[in-house]
Amino acid sequence: VSRACSLVAPVLSPSPCHLLMEPPVITEQSPRRLVVFPTDDISLKCEASGRPEVQFRWTRDGVHFKPKEEAGVTVHQAPHSGSFTIAGNNSNFAQRFQGTYRCFASNKLGTAIASLSLSLLGAPKWPKEREKPVEVEEGESVILPCHPPPSAEPLRIYWMNSKILHIKQDERVTMGQNGNLYFANVLTSDNHSDYICHAHFPGTRTIIQKEPIDLRVKATNSMIDRKPRLLFPTNSSSPLVAWQGQPLVLECIAEGPSWERLPCGPPRLPWMLTGPRPTLSPAPSPVTTSPPELPAKILTPDNETYMAVEGSTAYLLCKAFGAPVPSVQWLDKEGKTVLQDERFFPYTNGTLGIRDLQTNDTGHYFCQAANDQNNVTIVANLQVKDATQITQGPQSAIEKKGSKVTFTCQASFDPSLQHSITWRGDGRNLQESGDDDKYFIEDGLLVIHSLDYSDQGNYSCVAGTELDIVESRAELLVVGSPGPVPQLELSDRHLLKQSQVRLSWRPAEDHNAPIEKYDIEFEDKEMAPEKWYSLGKVPGNQTSTTLKLSPYVHYTFRVTAINKYGSGEPSPASETVVTPEAAPEKNPVDVKGEGNETSNMVITWKPLRWMDWNAPQVQYRVQWRPQGTRGAWQEQIVSDPFLVVSNTSTFVPYEIKVQAVNSQGKGPEPQITIGYSGEDSPEASPELEGIKILNSSAVLVRWWPVDPAQVKGHLRGYNVTYWWEGSQRKHSKRHVHKGHVVVPANTTSAVLGGLRPYSSYHLEVQAFNGRGLGPAREKTFINSVRVKDKEDTPRWSEARPMKDETFGEYSDNEEKAFGSSQPSLNGDIKPLGSDDSLADYGGSVDVQFNEDGSFIGQYSGKKEKEAAGGNDSSGGASPLHPAGAPE
Repeated sequence: VSRACSLVAPVLSPSPCHLLMEPPVITEQSPRRLVVFPTDDISLKCEASGRPEVQFRWTRDGVHFKPKEEAGVTVHQAPHSGSFTIAGNNSNFAQRFQGTYRCFASNKLGTAIASLSLSLLGAPKWPKEREKPVEVEEGESVILPCHPPPSAEPLRIYWMNSKILHIKQDERVTMGQNGNLYFANVLTSDNHSDYICHAHFPGTRTIIQKEPIDLRVKATNSMIDRKPRLLFPTNSSSPLVAWQGQPLVLECIAEGPSWERLPCGPPRLPWMLTGPRPTLSPAPSPVTTSPPELPAKILTPDNETYMAVEGSTAYLLCKAFGAPVPSVQWLDKEGKTVLQDERFFPYTNGTLGIRDLQTNDTGHYFCQAANDQNNVTIVANLQVKDATQITQGPQSAIEKKGSKVTFTCQASFDPSLQHSITWRGDGRNLQESGDDDKYFIEDGLLVIHSLDYSDQGNYSCVAGTELDIVESRAELLVVGSPGPVPQLELSDRHLLKQSQVRLSWRPAEDHNAPIEKYDIEFEDKEMAPEKWYSLGKVPGNQTSTTLKLSPYVHYTFRVTAINKYGSGEPSPASETVVTPEAAPEKNPVDVKGEGNETSNMVITWKPLRWMDWNAPQVQYRVQWRPQGTRGAWQEQIVSDPFLVVSNTSTFVPYEIKVQAVNSQGKGPEPQITIGYSGEDSPEASPELEGIKILNSSAVLVRWWPVDPAQVKGHLRGYNVTYWWEGSQRKHSKRHVHKGHVVVPANTTSAVLGGLRPYSSYHLEVQAFNGRGLGPAREKTFINSVRVKDKEDTPRWSEARPMKDETFGEYSDNEEKAFGSSQPSLNGDIKPLGSDDSLADYGGSVDVQFNEDGSFIGQYSGKKEKEAAGGNDSSGGASPLHPAGAPE
């Protein structure tokens, strides 16, 4: 029996210092006997620990074997592993890998070895051979051979007859471990022609059978006396091979008509020394040997120095040899055994281990090896260094795609040791590259630029010396908008008749941020290619929905995932489905009726969107009739979004309806809208109510509203025009500048400001609508006030009827002549908000009119006052302008 795994420690040459901490130790290996089938993937495991890191090599049948160079072989890349896998292929492929493998895990301290036997198990076959009949007399012994095909795996043997009944076995009839069927003595009842040996191979789940054996027993009346004899073992001794850890079966099968088993107990297994290893002697009795005598010798060099860090484990070597095998003990510098401290533990090979090292463990240790020949001693020097510590490790981070992340790392080291800080990403070393600025590494700093989802994972700061390594890990999570929805599927197509369909999709990659919702869009390549419309959104935990569709749309769908970081890329477009046609479900909106001439009405509306047509085309049924009548509707079907109704009366209200129609029918009953035919200019002018003097520069004009029937349209407002005609003191002729005030339709008064005192003004008031101005109502008035002194102080007049001349000098004679002309009123009008402010009476509106009477309204907050000019006044001194003052 031999070991399948052993440790070989080389003899070390003298050196000033050993920096090794742990010898190689096999931590995992394949079974020592590996039986495979041609199509199996073959995994040969060999993993080991040790410091420094172990190196692996393999041999097959004693020849160097390089897994990396073999086709079909994959080498495991995990640390501390020398394992590899042979891909299953066929019997010819796998057969060339059969053999005995040895894995060597080595470092400077030694080599650990793992051995295994790899066998290929093919389909078992029993040689085709015809068994001759076995003839024997009653009472004799007989052996029926089985001889199953050779197999690398254990198999099971069964003896049955042709009726698949097991052959009964007892002390007379016994099946051996080799599968043979032994008869100690035969009886006439054993006479059968169908003794069949069956071999069961569990690995291939196969049972094969041998050709039947015909056992012929001859009856006899005589019994021959004979000495007892063993059918098995056949010789005085027999070699047996057994695997370590497996059971060893010893069998003894006797023959004869009657025999007795003697209680001799278990077999004696003596040992003898045939070399450096004890070997099980095949002799049936003990063998006495005289072992050689060799003095004790320590193979490890003397005065070796070992270094390790505080808190770790140190191994001090002391390899001894001799016969008898010498005993090894370790002593401290005071000559006391070190085993008094439970942290010290010896190995059978003489190595001393010291766990949980402390700084006071530094010093000299003595290894003493002794046998009955002599004793020898060596010295081992141990130095305990400060352990490396990471004082500030990298922190886990969550960063957005495209950004950068910074990891920092600070560590403390023993000052007498060389040290370094390196970075790893998911177990692989990270380094800067001259061709790529992805990583920036400097002084314990790691910066990763342009983050992508492939960058997420575990990042480690590795701080180390030649004695120890410590690591601090942080996790990087890269987040961003979702990935595209991978695939769309349409189902429940029978619902298309109801303008519905079910849309399903597979979830998108959330990129580490939960998907909040999915946006569903559609495109109609017939009506609006390359333009997508939203159908709605569904929650992020939903991956299907039933869509309510519009009739007659060529739907192509896409789905976009959305999370807190934005929208992802849209999914690939789905296949196209077309919904059936239907009558319109909507009518146009913003229906209006307005005339652009006095005798027509233009009906307009906002046309339906194409997706509301519900058919390839849509038209509009336009109906109209005068408001208030119950007569028949006039109607017309058009395709354009307008209709001109001609030969209408001026400004007549109409009831209007616009309804969508297509080949499938009409839309819902439309609502009635009121429109008007074209306007004409107003026919009447406002009737003046009166003019009131407010102060020295302003008057208030009032008028009665115009009869709506005479407006001939929508009354927009009133235009007041006025201009200066002359003075009571001096008359001169100048070019006339007109002022305008425009007020809204619901206002019947206006304030005219910036007037000259004691001056004559001409006034016109006109109503206007969308068509233009109506006829003017004209009046002439004189602005006159009294003053208390020479200051320009306004005096308010009490309102009296026009006949009492409360509104100042007033004349209905449009042709009355005045004195010499004064400077134009419109030239310099005092701004509103001055001492003569008209804020209490409302503002004014400047309006410009076109040549045809239509207006352009511009609201203003002030008017200009023209500077005084022309001839001096010939009348008395004005209360606003004392004599001698310039106008």
